[in-house]
This record gives sequence, structure tokens and C-alpha cells, in this order.
Amino acid sequence: MKAERKLSNKNNGINFVKKCYRTIPIHNPLDNFELDTQTIEVRKDPLTERESRINIERAIRPKQVDNNLIDVRRFLQESAKDCPFCQDNTEVSTPKFQEDLINSGRMRLRQFTLFPNLYPFNKYHAVGILTEDHFTDITAIKSENYQDCFRICNDFFLKVNAKDPDYIYPLISLNFLQPSGASFVHPHVQILIDSKPFEETRLFIEKCLRYYKKKSRNYWEDLIKSEQELGLRYIGDSGCVKWIASFAPRSNNEVIGIIKSKTSCLTELNNDEIADLGEGLSKIFRGLSSLGLQSFNMSVYSGPLKKEITEYFLINLRIISRPNLRNLYTSDKGFMEILQEEPIISSVPEENSKKLKAFFD
Repeated sequence: MKAERKLSNKNNGINFVKKCYRTIPIHNPLDNFELDTQTIEVRKDPLTERESRINIERAIRPKQVDNNLIDVRRFLQESAKDCPFCQDNTEVSTPKFQEDLINSGRMRLRQFTLFPNLYPFNKYHAVGILTEDHFTDITAIKSENYQDCFRICNDFFLKVNAKDPDYIYPLISLNFLQPSGASFVHPHVQILIDSKPFEETRLFIEKCLRYYKKKSRNYWEDLIKSEQELGLRYIGDSGCVKWIASFAPRSNNEVIGIIKSKTSCLTELNNDEIADLGEGLSKIFRGLSSLGLQSFNMSVYSGPLKKEITEYFLINLRIISRPNLRNLYTSDKGFMEILQEEPIISSVPEENSKKLKAFFD
């Protein structure tokens, strides 16, 4: 009982391929053992060709978890005690860079503070505090906070590159709250730069170059045009940043941001483009929060410093949701994701797009 549908935008050549099929009938104990089937979609990412599986019924499956938030509130309150990222503690509790890299040891702009990661997993690995507030809903982080973050991070990348010219691949990522993998409640970002591209960046660049050689067009520009014409997943724009619900998500509620710029590198974005990015992030997180989501991951994928590849690559970013904060929770990563590299999804991109569009009207 399989049915396959292939969607193709003839003008831009982006193929949105998915296979839909029904599961075998089972006697469902949650419905008096009536016969029950469910619909599965297997979607292929247009760029990477990785497959994702969507079954919206999984979102309501029972979980043996404690949803009691009393201890969580206590945890949030207690986590503020001696938090190294809080304003009164930063001077004495966070590390400093050597003076030959950052003369003042740390970098600051209003509420944003950047300093070295105390437990790094990269030669150049920094942490950036987004706001002075210890625990805040994601919606309380303003566009200005994100803008200050990108400005200081770009300055940091340039300083590293001036000292170590082989280091040209920047990465900015966010773990928001413990279900996302964050060590601290206080909102912060992870900032890295390396001499070679990080794995996902490498994959995107290689796939985009292959697309360009085959079609003589930029994949990201084709994707934007295709999604705008189809109207199913295109969310809206914040100036130069175009926002799309991912056709084949790697995790729940995935949103893609694409920066239409004359540059392919983060450090070359101008002030207006950074402002557009900050405004868009604020809107997207407000929209996702309105869906009842609390915890998120984000990564920004940039081309290399001083190597212009705009003809085939654009700066892009991905945001995914993680389980909400609670005493116990079921991880959203299982054997399919970890061992088979096939994400299991319980949200529909087109429905997310409809709900998020309201924040761009």
C-alpha cells in the first residue's frame, strides 16, 4: 500500500521527494483494540539526500516521565546561586584569553560577554553570554542581544585568523536549556573556529559545489525560489534572511534561515544584515515558543574567511526544538538517529510554517 509522490519545481530544479505509506493494521489497546493504521512519510533532503521519517502520531505516544515542574522551578532558582555566567560572578568565575589574542582577556558589548571555554573541544573555543538575565524564556532574548553576539563573535574570528591564518572556518551554535545539551541554564552560545570545516559545514559546501557544477546555479537561491512558489513551507523574511520550515527535518520543528548576501562568510556581513538576522531570530524563537516549546539547538554554517564562494554557497542556519525542561524526560534521540542517521520526526514542516507565518505579517 505504498504511494510515492515527487514534487519538482521546474524553474529551479529542486526536487522534493517523499514516499507515503500506511503501516500494517494492528489491534490498538488504546482504542478498545480496534484496527488501527498510521501514515508514514519518508522524505529526502534535497541537498544532502539524507532521509527523514515523519509520523505525527508519535507526538501523542505515552511516555513514562514525571511532568511535575515543582522541582524544576526549584532547580532553576538554585541554579542562579554562584552561576559563573551571572553578571556579579563573571569577573572571578570565567577564564580569560592570553593578551596576545584578546588584550583585555574577554570581549564585551553591552550584555554580551565572550571568553574562552573552560573545557574546550577545539583549539579556539569560546563561550558567549547572551544576556545578563540568568534564566529567561527564549522570547526575552531580544534582537539586539543576537546582533551584539554576531558582532563580537565576528571580531573574535578575525582576531584568531590574524594570529593563526590557517583558521578560517567559523561556527556559532546555541544549546538552550538542559534538554538541548546545555551545561548551564544561563543563556549562552558556543563559538568555534577551525582550520578545516566542521562536518556539517563540509557536507553543505561540497553538496552545494556539486549542485553548482551540475546546474550553474546556487542551491540556496533555487531553494528559496522553489519554496516561495510552492508556498507550503516558506515562512517569511527578515530583510535579507529567508526563513523556511525544513522539508526533511533532522529533528523536530526544524527551521532553516538563509542569508541572501554578497558574501558567503559570517565575518563579512554588514550591520544591516546582522540586524536582519537578529530580528529574524527573535521572531522565529517567539513563534516556536508559542507552540509550547522551551529548549532549542541552533548552528550557523558559514563559508571560510577570505575565500569567496558566494556563487555556490550562502550562509545558512538551522534551529531545532528539544524536549521541554522537566524532572525526567524521554530523549528525542534513539537508535534510528544515533545508529542509522535517519531522524524520526513527529512534527509537520508545512503546519509549522503556517503557525510561524503570523509573526512575519
